[in-house]
Amino acid sequence: MRKIIKTNFGISLFIFGIIILSLFIGFISDSPATEKTRVRWIGVDQINKIIEEQKPVIVDLRTPGEYQRGHISGAINVPIETLRSNRSTLDIYKDNPVLLYCRTINKSDLAIWFLEGRGFKSIYALKGGYEAYRLHSR
Repeated sequence: MRKIIKTNFGISLFIFGIIILSLFIGFISDSPATEKTRVRWIGVDQINKIIEEQKPVIVDLRTPGEYQRGHISGAINVPIETLRSNRSTLDIYKDNPVLLYCRTINKSDLAIWFLEGRGFKSIYALKGGYEAYRLHSR
């Protein structure tokens, strides 16, 4: 009889733990979206819509020379090396949507990681980078 009671108590405790864990996970997943960074990769066919609707700060992560040879209208040039050495460089835009692009996508991946760590909430990154944009805009 004692063994049955101990087994039932153990099972009840296990089920109770599962219920508490489920409630906790549900609480976390219902937290406001502003608590997490939202990263969205967009294609060149979406860029104009995002710029018009979201009015993001457009950040060109390429070198100054690459930027001078051509860039997306309205973009500011913050080379990835600058962002790497001073991660707070873009902090004044933390509450704004940010649209990142580089030549292809490698620097954008790194910049996303930096900005997520700084608490940026809304980040867009251009699939294919400036090369895709340039080819699409011809």
